[in-house]
This record gives sequence, structure tokens and C-alpha cells, in this order.
Amino acid sequence: GIGAGVEIAEDGIRFYRNGHLRAVDLETGVFPSFSTDWHPPLAVLLTQASGRSRIHETVFDDRLVYAEALRHMGARIETSRRCLGHGPCRFAGSGHTHSVTIDGPTVLRGIETTVPDLRAGFSQIMAAIAAEGRTVINGASVIDRGYEQIEKALNDLGSTSIPLLAIF
Repeated sequence: GIGAGVEIAEDGIRFYRNGHLRAVDLETGVFPSFSTDWHPPLAVLLTQASGRSRIHETVFDDRLVYAEALRHMGARIETSRRCLGHGPCRFAGSGHTHSVTIDGPTVLRGIETTVPDLRAGFSQIMAAIAAEGRTVINGASVIDRGYEQIEKALNDLGSTSIPLLAIF
């Protein structure tokens, strides 16, 4: 596995590191496969894992818009038109960019960026928390539509060292 775990309790969900983070290969898909919505934040985590990870997006087009911001933050991440998985893919042979390769671990650094969509914006927040320095995220109201009062929730979790209020 990746070297992380999850616990579900009555009062919430706890995600934690369980040793050294390791690279993984995965494909998104419809339930019960890996959710396409979790693909962008997982990519941020994979920037901190040792080795080469591959994510093959088989559900939505334009899901890889987060990659450019991660690249500017210092991640070694490349997008591809090739199918990097083994399952059926509606994008096969289409010339559509739908796979990503991430080499890690890398140190992420703060940048100024703009939110292209909700899921990419959430991954930008996760990257900002992991990054050295300050990140300014413009257009973050897009994120608030899907994650109500996310800045308060993250500050409540202890991320007060990140200037999250500055992004909204």
C-alpha cells in the first residue's frame, strides 16, 4: 500500500501516515472503483511518496487541471495522452490528456495560483498546507461552494500556520 491508513469512528474519520509513503499505480472508475473525485488530492499526497506513481483517469475529461499548479510548486508531475492503466478507457486513442505520472518525494513551495475548478482547488489547498512558504489561491470562492467554510474547518484542525484566510 501507500503507507497511510484510515479509521472511521462515531465522531469522524481519521487519516494518518503509517510508515514511509510509497508510490502507487491506480485507475479511477465508477463505483466501486477508486473515485475520480479523490484523484486530485491523492496526487498531492503522491508528490510526497517515494518512487514513481501513475494515475489513469477513465471517467472525466479535464480532471488533470491541477497538475500545472503542482508543477509550479515544484512537483515532478507529467500529464500524458496514453492510457497508463489496464482497464477499459473511454479516452483510449482519443488524444485526450488523461493520465499523470508523479515522481517523488519532492519539496513543494508556495506560489500564487488560480482555482480552475472545485476539485483542483481542493488539491491546491492540500498542496499549500504541505508546501514551504506562502501560497495565495485566487478564485477560491469556487472551493467554498463544495466545501462550506473550509478555511474554518482547516484552521480548527490546526493548520493555522497556513494563511488560509488569505485565500478566500
